[in-house]
Amino acid sequence: MARLGDYTHPIPEIKKWVRGNFADMEGTLAEAVHHLALAPWIGSTDVEINSVATVRGGRKEWRLKSLQPISPDKVKYAGSRRMGLTHVIDISHPNPSNRCNWIPVSKILHVDLGSFDGSPYGYPLARNIMPYVKAKQVLMTEWIVAGRNQSSGLLIGKADSNQSVSLLDRAGQPLKNPDGTPRIASAVEQLTKQLEQLDSTNFLVTDPQNNVTWQPMSVDSGFFQQAIQYVDGAILLGLGIPKLTFNEGSGQFGNTSVAMVQKTMLDTRLGIIADKIEDQIIGQVVRPYLICNFGLTAEDTWGHFEADVSSDPIMAQSHLQMLMQAVAMQVIPATEPTARDSIRQLLKLPIISEEEALDSIRRAADIQALQQSTVMKAQMEVQNKAQLEMMEKQSQMQQEQQAQGQQPQGQQPQQ
Repeated sequence: MARLGDYTHPIPEIKKWVRGNFADMEGTLAEAVHHLALAPWIGSTDVEINSVATVRGGRKEWRLKSLQPISPDKVKYAGSRRMGLTHVIDISHPNPSNRCNWIPVSKILHVDLGSFDGSPYGYPLARNIMPYVKAKQVLMTEWIVAGRNQSSGLLIGKADSNQSVSLLDRAGQPLKNPDGTPRIASAVEQLTKQLEQLDSTNFLVTDPQNNVTWQPMSVDSGFFQQAIQYVDGAILLGLGIPKLTFNEGSGQFGNTSVAMVQKTMLDTRLGIIADKIEDQIIGQVVRPYLICNFGLTAEDTWGHFEADVSSDPIMAQSHLQMLMQAVAMQVIPATEPTARDSIRQLLKLPIISEEEALDSIRRAADIQALQQSTVMKAQMEVQNKAQLEMMEKQSQMQQEQQAQGQQPQGQQPQQ
């Protein structure tokens, strides 16, 4: 849904009306989009469009009631090569053979991918990975068994096959046959049963002539790890997902750039799916309602879905770097409001109005002027203090010179 974005239209009233339909309908648009986005992996997906007539503002209008996903395993299609897809058949209906119960394609959101012959069933990528999924299930099962064997080891019981033992009940009394004779069994058979019950009893009582030993079992865990890693990679490739997409930042051989390139390829593929879903919603849902309720034409445009770039951290970072580089190269002035708003939006900061921007500039100018005034005042105080200290020193020197130039009365200078 983040890739698709929100509906927008040049006419604000139309944009508000369409968004209100999506908000008021039963269920959510995100659920329908999620169902349609499964088309590459299951071949094709369908969502039924349900409308309802209402009266608003004194006039009758058709509004969207719900977008009901249809289970892919309960869908068949009807049509021809000349006319294409005409109806969708819900085989879960009590009477699916009745053509009156078929859903016309005008009331359906249909997305299919991967078909080269125009088949509405598409080609499911999940078909490619079925052998690998089954192989992984077997590997996981064997890995669990191998881990259990490694932890518990192998018990080896030895008993004499020519010897027979009497069977005892829980109280330790001999068991007897219907004719009163004691029940006996081979020593090997009895020891086997005791070993089979070892998991539930956790102890073993046997004849001293029997021999029970424990032998450790080693397991090559590297084999299972490599095999499962290979199968996981094959599953991702079978689904059209590059292997390094989920290894970004974790590579030990400098493959981060390659992972980023592969993620870009995946984003491109997801963008194609999002475009097909958008075309279906605009053409099958929005367009009929705008024609019926408002009389719009293609010249008025049907609107579109605008993706929110800031919802994807990687895309947001890429756009932010491009904007900052354009501002640094003075391709876009740093004072341009649209550039400033775009940067704030990518940083998830609230958009400020022109008045708020001017107030911010005025406050910054006032703060700068106050700082300059404070600095100048401090400089003047320092200069005045230095001048006062200099004047005091000069006055003190003059007083000392005058004191040295005066002589006592009656003293004659020496010849």
